[in-house]
Amino acid sequence: SASCDADLGSLQGGYSTLRGCAHDYRIAGVVEDQDGRGYGAKTWVPNFHPVTFAVMTPWQGAQEFKESLTVYAHAAPLLSLVRDQGEGKVWKNAAGNTRLDYTMTSQDKKHLLRAGEHAARILLTAAAREVHSSHTCLEPFCLQDSAVTTSDGSSTDFEAWLARLQDMGIQQNSVPLGSAHQMSTRRMAASPKLGAVKPSGKTWEVSGLFV
Repeated sequence: SASCDADLGSLQGGYSTLRGCAHDYRIAGVVEDQDGRGYGAKTWVPNFHPVTFAVMTPWQGAQEFKESLTVYAHAAPLLSLVRDQGEGKVWKNAAGNTRLDYTMTSQDKKHLLRAGEHAARILLTAAAREVHSSHTCLEPFCLQDSAVTTSDGSSTDFEAWLARLQDMGIQQNSVPLGSAHQMSTRRMAASPKLGAVKPSGKTWEVSGLFV
């Protein structure tokens, strides 16, 4: 996410819009195909309410966390949705409790990091004064007027910050990860025993509901 000077009205306006910054980015697919086979990530502008913002804010200390929440109205969050190649499983144990097991593959982690880098570049272009990663051990990048720039106008300090992000990788419990409903699928089949929806996209169980 990023902090901008303007009040972005995170709880106002249409879905997946970012008001107040210099640009309006909704869904970017610049890194959605990183291997030539359609695997990568989309960068998405979510409509973050305060609870979600708090959950996704990395814990770097009580004071830092409090300061992050105080600038919520000026926050411009971006999410990276990875089309993953890994798989997991969900089952019920002997006590009847639902259990799950999932581990990201190294390739999926690489795609997520690449998407995070592009998200940071988008935020900096969109007039952000600070760019934050969800990494718990990476400090925010604060744009300084005195920062040295390269020939293409980018900040050398910012490039160094991105390099640290890449070096950190995606270690266990170092970055908040999750799944979202729009990332799931419904199996299409000729009978309800084999799938959730008919070939027309209509669900077997709920009349008039199409996926």
